[in-house]
Amino acid sequence: MSYEPPRTADSSARALLFAAIVVSPQLLAGVRAWATLVICALSLVALLAVIWATWSADLRKSTSGLSLGLAMTVAMIWTALQAMPLPCSIVQSLAPKSVEQLRLTLDALGRGEPIWCALSRDPGNTELETIKGIAIVSIFCAAWLFALCGNRRFIATCVAWSTIGIAIVSLGHRLFLAQRVFGLYKPLVVIGSVYGPLINPNSLAGFLAMGFPLVLAKGVQSERGKRVLWYALAILVGAVVILTLSRGGIAAFIGASLLFGFIIAARRTRRTRSRRAIIFVGLSIASSAGLGIYVVLKQFLLEVSSKDFSKLELVASAFAWSLREAPWLGVGRGAFSVSFVQFFGTRYRFTHPENIVVQWISEWGVPVAVLLLSLIIVVIIQRLLETRSLTVLAALVGVVTIAAQNLLEFGLELTGVAVVASALLAVGVTHGAHHRKKEEKNLRWMSGFSARSLSIAVCAAGVAILIPLSARVLALDKRSIEDDFQRIANSRNRRGFRETFAQAMAAHPSEPNFALFAGAEAVYYKDPRALKLLNRTMQLAPYWPHPHQFAARWLFAHGRVLQALLEVREAENRDPGSAKTILCQIINQEPDAGFLLRAAPGGEARIRFLESAASCINSFGDLGKAIDSELLRIEPGLPNPGIREARRLYQAGHTDRAVSKLQSIIRNRPSYADTYLVLAEILMASNRSDEALPVLQKAEKYSEDKRALLSMRARAQTNLRDERAMRASLAQLRELTTTDLRALAAAAELLGHLENQLGNQGRALKAFEEANRLVSTTQTLLNVASMAEQLGQKRRAYDAYFKLCQLNPANESYCGALERLAPRKREQLEGVVDP
Repeated sequence: MSYEPPRTADSSARALLFAAIVVSPQLLAGVRAWATLVICALSLVALLAVIWATWSADLRKSTSGLSLGLAMTVAMIWTALQAMPLPCSIVQSLAPKSVEQLRLTLDALGRGEPIWCALSRDPGNTELETIKGIAIVSIFCAAWLFALCGNRRFIATCVAWSTIGIAIVSLGHRLFLAQRVFGLYKPLVVIGSVYGPLINPNSLAGFLAMGFPLVLAKGVQSERGKRVLWYALAILVGAVVILTLSRGGIAAFIGASLLFGFIIAARRTRRTRSRRAIIFVGLSIASSAGLGIYVVLKQFLLEVSSKDFSKLELVASAFAWSLREAPWLGVGRGAFSVSFVQFFGTRYRFTHPENIVVQWISEWGVPVAVLLLSLIIVVIIQRLLETRSLTVLAALVGVVTIAAQNLLEFGLELTGVAVVASALLAVGVTHGAHHRKKEEKNLRWMSGFSARSLSIAVCAAGVAILIPLSARVLALDKRSIEDDFQRIANSRNRRGFRETFAQAMAAHPSEPNFALFAGAEAVYYKDPRALKLLNRTMQLAPYWPHPHQFAARWLFAHGRVLQALLEVREAENRDPGSAKTILCQIINQEPDAGFLLRAAPGGEARIRFLESAASCINSFGDLGKAIDSELLRIEPGLPNPGIREARRLYQAGHTDRAVSKLQSIIRNRPSYADTYLVLAEILMASNRSDEALPVLQKAEKYSEDKRALLSMRARAQTNLRDERAMRASLAQLRELTTTDLRALAAAAELLGHLENQLGNQGRALKAFEEANRLVSTTQTLLNVASMAEQLGQKRRAYDAYFKLCQLNPANESYCGALERLAPRKREQLEGVVDP
């Protein structure tokens, strides 16, 4: 289809479309609300520019991709409808659980019955998803419209450069071990260095695998001089995919490479050129995979060999839940997480089912999801069977790759990834001029529609929705609200906190984090509304331990000890060990065995609960004895109560009985390592270190705490005056801690104490100084100062006390030592020669 667009309009359209496709994934892929708004604005401006540039083109008979464009527009409109406030009486008949969630939240806030309700269970998040949908459909229409006018290769080039740009930026972040994206944004959930704008390595690998076939296609289609450059860039992209260590991403990359390589081999072109293309493509694929695997071979093999099927279990659970929960209308786009957390999960929370089919079915409902999915599948299959264009084939392979990867990932839920995939889809579904007759046959049922009219409608609707929603989306973005909660809570502005919380819960009535924030704040101020807010959190996230922990704090602060312990029990049932802090606080302040035993659960959980309680207290008291008695009643052979009984016997002066008790436990439970350590400890304290060493040697077979074993062995060898063996043990200890400075410092400090015990004060001082160099603390400085003063080395002692006085200016013993050590004249101090 030939036409002559205005030069300025065409240049503007190309520049803006290039910017939208290349820049969008660089904007953190839209993980923050402001980034999504920028991507949406870029997409709409690019669409407007393309409409202007293609205004003179005759598109009345161009119907390829129109059905898909209409289906995407329907999905966008349905998302907007899910977020739209409607009379609650209407919503009650369509989505009763959405109304129920809003009513329960307003009741927890102390407000009346709602008048306006939304179909979505998280209307605030669905509004953000509407913005995402506008961006995705706008880019599709812009790329589709431009491709219909003969610019298919230009769109493909934009996607190729978007892929290369992300690969280069991500590789740069990894090489420099960047802690922040572009040195500005610090992700909350990433430990260590970041991968770049696409923070999740799985999403990064999927994005690069999607664009990889287009980069190869550019190499095949380019002239000889540029071909090598494109193949080199393809190698770079493939290597970065491998470096991510994403199993799904690597599998998608290999699948895309093999599929596209097969297509290249099967194309009917000149034989010589076909052979060259096959050779270059094969070398590019092999080089990129080989380079990446070579760099990270060990970790790569570990990742590939991992037999982790938790994602498949999650997908199956989420799919079954979505068909039960809201099969026809869905829970609302973007509301999967707040809905699914009510039915699945402990302390973990799934933001996505990590399967695009389940995601769409659960959030849009079966009709809309099936309509869109089936149309995409049908159109792609048709185009794969009929097209001869290498660009189209590469685009379709890319779309199939990212779709397949998103059967176990969630990359397409990121706006920056989705808009590029949308542009790629537009390239793949657009027919060339030789399909004009086929398109004319479709005109009967397509009458009244055209690419331009749909694009204009999408552009107008997008602008009409974006302008009023922008400020609201920014203000009610979940991450921004959480930041506001933290800031306002730190400022102790309770009124501001309550106002922010009320706005947040009105927009996100099913969000458990917000109710938990408010409940925790109320507990801090001993507000009587705390329990109501925490109960709401328990309804929204029944498997979370946190609301029970805060409820226990509130109840204990109000003197309701038994109820507090019952809440501790609930928290421990959901996540063992999560409520230990509050449990220790309660039983140390109220050591009532009756309350504790009544609150303890039954079965195996009772043992865990009581063991956790026993670790909080002095086992020599009455409560400790009562706990051990109950544990031994439940299971007579438990080792920990026996170990604590042995400690009590030793404390009472019955050393032989304590040793006999521990030896009996070892005979019954020979693999329980703690028994050996306690036995060795008691033997050493009883001047029987010669008996302790064989015990420690036996413990090596069972204990995973090699550091504790080596430390105790060194102490026993010191007691036996075996200096050489002691130093050998500590040398082994240092070998275990070569990368841990604090552990190295602790080993050096232990060496200093043991050398001092042996009378080697010079060696002891040297060891203490080494510990202080590794990690300087008040204790290491005090060790150096004390030992140096004993040796008469005033300069070293003075320096150590000077630093101690600086750290603790109110401590008279440290600062007073300076007066004791400092001579009246500087020359006298300088004249002191250390021996």
